[in-house]
Amino acid sequence: MLELNLTMKFHAVGQGCFYTSKIAGYKKKPFHFVYDCGSDTDEKILMNEISQFANEVNDLIDLVIVSHFDRDHINGISQLLRSVRGCRRLIIPYCDPIERLFLLATYSDADDFYYRLLQNPVEYFTGGDFNINEIIVVGTPDDEDDVKSSTTSLVNQVAADADTDRLGFTDHIDEEGSANFSASIEQGEKGSELQTKTTIKFYQIPFRFTIGDKDWEFVIYHKKGYRHNLIYRVTEEVKRIAGVKRSIYSLFDEEEIRKIKKLYFDMLKSNMNSTSLIVLHSKCQNKYNEDEYIIYYKDDLPVPRFGTMLTGDIDLDGPVKVRKLRDYFDRYFDDVKFFQIPHHGSKENWKVNNSSGYLYSFPFYVVNSGKKDSGNNKFDHPSEEVLADIIRNNQKAKIFLNNEEQEFCYPLAFAHESIAYTAYEGLILPPYEPMTFKRRDPKGPVGQ
Repeated sequence: MLELNLTMKFHAVGQGCFYTSKIAGYKKKPFHFVYDCGSDTDEKILMNEISQFANEVNDLIDLVIVSHFDRDHINGISQLLRSVRGCRRLIIPYCDPIERLFLLATYSDADDFYYRLLQNPVEYFTGGDFNINEIIVVGTPDDEDDVKSSTTSLVNQVAADADTDRLGFTDHIDEEGSANFSASIEQGEKGSELQTKTTIKFYQIPFRFTIGDKDWEFVIYHKKGYRHNLIYRVTEEVKRIAGVKRSIYSLFDEEEIRKIKKLYFDMLKSNMNSTSLIVLHSKCQNKYNEDEYIIYYKDDLPVPRFGTMLTGDIDLDGPVKVRKLRDYFDRYFDDVKFFQIPHHGSKENWKVNNSSGYLYSFPFYVVNSGKKDSGNNKFDHPSEEVLADIIRNNQKAKIFLNNEEQEFCYPLAFAHESIAYTAYEGLILPPYEPMTFKRRDPKGPVGQ
């Protein structure tokens, strides 16, 4: 009997990221999870991938996690939510208004969607026709003070557990490590109470939750990509631009952004898009062990691994940052099988010859970028230095390039007995084959 059946996929969207996971259990309908949905490559390619995914789901998406608000990770999220019946739970990072304002200032061609999103992400997602049941905003311990000291409307105290969904999977919010924390999230930062049926909650890290009968778990880490003093040293200048009678939200305007842009380049020049929610998802500890279950599509690792770590644009350019990441995930770190190389393989986010060695311990690496020499990759990602560094320090590692022509799909299954297993798109895979790698025909659909 097949107990748990998963298909994980990095979609072929080019310079950006669109990752989905389908988790199905015995006599249970699938649980659909999305991490980021955006691309700076051809918009038609992203829309096509969204359409295919929406047709497969044909229902509410159970979980959408946005790593950060950089455009190439989020500019497809509105279409994604409108293409399905909605979303049960949306998880986004807490970013204060100053941070969002300066992120907007880094773009010279921001559209109306991006202005409205960055002006107030919670208001953006609770408005419109997105049909989101719950929004969870994940912050750091530093953000707790920001939220509690806000003079705007604060609503919806943190609840310990989520409701049971109708698909047969139960989402359990496990506040291990943060059980004493209770705060609210701003809903209507501009001073007006939002009229919405969406529940808004705020959690600080450490933050984890499970689905099903504690079958599969998600561990989330929020890493800010800048030092707070770099942002707040320009706060007084921002207040001066806004004036006495205007709020900071009035500066999310095309004319005002020109002034903020000058301020950004004169005083800040900090990388504003390396803030990210990092997600590690894997089977729960002590669940589906080999002495009870047959595990399909595992490799020949001495100790089987099942986790995927999704990193967004996190900055790992030094051993201290890597060590903090390792210490946060603790025992989960050793379960990572698939590791997403951060920021499309940029060398600015990766320390070559990392002294800690932690980043060289994974068997499989995936890097998302536009295809080189295609005109869709102006930063020439991924860096050859980063790829060479990984191979030099982990000669058994396999690196998969995920671009607009190549998707990366990998299945996993747990069963009580040896049975045939049909994976994505009806493809029959023999036991222990760890993944499929498909190339897109530019003139037609995805092919083998």
